[in-house]
Amino acid sequence: RAEVLKQKGDLKGMINEYLDALEFRDSELMMVQTHLQNSLGYDDDEGGINNPILKLELQKRIQKNPDKVILTELLVFILKQQKDFDGAFIHSRALDKRLKEEGSRVYDLARICVANESWDAAYRCYEYIIEKGPAGLYYDGATVEILNVQYRSLIAKAQPDKQELLALEERMKKAKERYSETHLSAFIIKTLATLQAYYLDKAQDAILVLDELIQNPGVEAAAKAEYKILQADIYLITGAIWDASLLYSQVEKDFKYEAIGHEAKFRNA
Repeated sequence: RAEVLKQKGDLKGMINEYLDALEFRDSELMMVQTHLQNSLGYDDDEGGINNPILKLELQKRIQKNPDKVILTELLVFILKQQKDFDGAFIHSRALDKRLKEEGSRVYDLARICVANESWDAAYRCYEYIIEKGPAGLYYDGATVEILNVQYRSLIAKAQPDKQELLALEERMKKAKERYSETHLSAFIIKTLATLQAYYLDKAQDAILVLDELIQNPGVEAAAKAEYKILQADIYLITGAIWDASLLYSQVEKDFKYEAIGHEAKFRNA
């Protein structure tokens, strides 16, 4: 019936046929999403399924039947496609509270926001998870990731504020100490070193903090090679050319036939 309505040019009728099917059976979500994309057209540059009738009809149904979670699921799917991450956060947060998901849905949304450089929305997502408390499953990940959001949003500015950068450095140092014995420490140290070397004129501090990773026997060889290249780059900032060359040569030797080895050889040259 939906296809017949489509052929007649009755988009509103077609949309409501699919929404009726979704309300009747939650398991139809993937089918409805696929058919709507095929029928209404999909353009990633323009925000995926960007049809005002669909959004309006969906919002009407949610207001009429707020307990029908699957309708909100579809709305969040559409909002994410349209890169309306603030709207997606509001509805994802509501679903998280209703379904007692412990922040999993919001955490996934935060990562999508980061990938799309939507820093404010990503910050709100992580902040929501952190506010749920340290006992939360995603608390530690959000605590570290929110620092990355702050870092990336700051350096995206034409002239990052020095005081904000210094305040972020202190927060990163505290996180480094807190998570020193966890898998999160490497990410914190790498970001902290980059911040210090390239934005705070603290290259020597950055070199020392990277030494902690490079000297750690528990760090995998491939990851250690990445940290050595970063440290070598920072040595170049200080004018320590031979120290940098030594590190590049070590990576080149250890990964002669891999991409990171070729990168080290190129930088060394």
